[in-house]
Amino acid sequence: MRTTAPIQVIITNADFSNRGGEAMVRCVQRGIVDRLAPGSTAVVLSRGRSTPTPRQLMGLGVMKCPPTVARVCRAAVAQYLRRGAQVRAIIDISGYRYFDPGPHVALSLRTRAKRMGSQAIRTLSGGLADEQCLAPTSYYLPQAWGPFRTKQSYSTASRILRRASLVYARDEESLNWLRDLPGYDPAKVRIASDIAFTFQGAGDDVGHLLIRGAGLPDDESPLVGVVPNMRVYERTGTAVAENAYIVALAAVVQRMVDAHGARVLLMPHEILPAGSPRTDDRFLCRLLLEGTARPGRVGALLGEYSAEELKAAIGLVDLLISSRFHALIAALSLRRPAVCVSWSHKYHHLMADVGLGAYVTEHGSIGSGDLVALCNEAWNQRADLSAKLEGTVPACESSARGVLDTVVASIGRAYGVS
Repeated sequence: MRTTAPIQVIITNADFSNRGGEAMVRCVQRGIVDRLAPGSTAVVLSRGRSTPTPRQLMGLGVMKCPPTVARVCRAAVAQYLRRGAQVRAIIDISGYRYFDPGPHVALSLRTRAKRMGSQAIRTLSGGLADEQCLAPTSYYLPQAWGPFRTKQSYSTASRILRRASLVYARDEESLNWLRDLPGYDPAKVRIASDIAFTFQGAGDDVGHLLIRGAGLPDDESPLVGVVPNMRVYERTGTAVAENAYIVALAAVVQRMVDAHGARVLLMPHEILPAGSPRTDDRFLCRLLLEGTARPGRVGALLGEYSAEELKAAIGLVDLLISSRFHALIAALSLRRPAVCVSWSHKYHHLMADVGLGAYVTEHGSIGSGDLVALCNEAWNQRADLSAKLEGTVPACESSARGVLDTVVASIGRAYGVS
């Protein structure tokens, strides 16, 4: 179904520093914008410091309907729309943005608000709940929601429900939080799997190239992938030598090498641009590489990689151990068994949806022995787990495709179809 005239779309809350966010931008472009009228374009609104790199823009530019890609300041979105831009739809790919922030996040928002002036807390914590409604149609693709215990998060989510065209939750818990808000309408609030289940990675040859580049032999020995997460590290303590999360992951890496003869590939999923004052997942990869001391058996990807490249590497693992949501989706979509260290309800629901709910552990109760035992169990059951994924993941893929189909059809109904 195609629209009769070109459509301009804004993709909001894109996080190019997170490869899961990059993957979702690709999915929207290929699954929605490319299916509208020829010449339809997408303006990508990147979040925070996640300015797209030239490489990422080049990757977007070679698509079927080359998008106009720009970094638009949140404060200027309303002006951008009002000055005559023919934006017909705004598509939000937040992932997990509309909820009560933790203490460290709230403090950061207050600090930034003082620097930016009035209404900054609303803009920073609420995203584009008001501005997005200036476009005729707006869509919130599957994401985690809630809880909404603060006045700010409650009012922001309520505005979204009243004004959006469609709102998707990724899990029942998020859907229940939305049901409790004023403005909830079951006709436009739905549950569906993350659109990243439709994301296509690069080929196996790219994955093998990354493995060799990380200093690992490209042989037939088993491969274990480990994707750490700075957000879990921050929640588990700051002392490097005593951080329970790092201690537990290091113990798993050593056991996989020593007991199972595996190669271990350490992979980041958050990669910040050069010069950023923040620390990304590569910091944790370095800690694990140095702390495990298994030359030739443990390697790390420490450069800059696209979402397609990282999914290609994940596709070669026999087992993935991850605290990054979209790294888990990358593995599950390729039927690769996974173990998850969680900091949010979204992880539990994802793993339960594919039948691997028993392979999730909470970051707050992590212990090196407990995580090693869980990973050992997954290792021993990996063939059965892969077979289970063959039966459960297709439903997630179908659900994700259905979201893209529904949004395309909705835009088509609004603006006419050929």
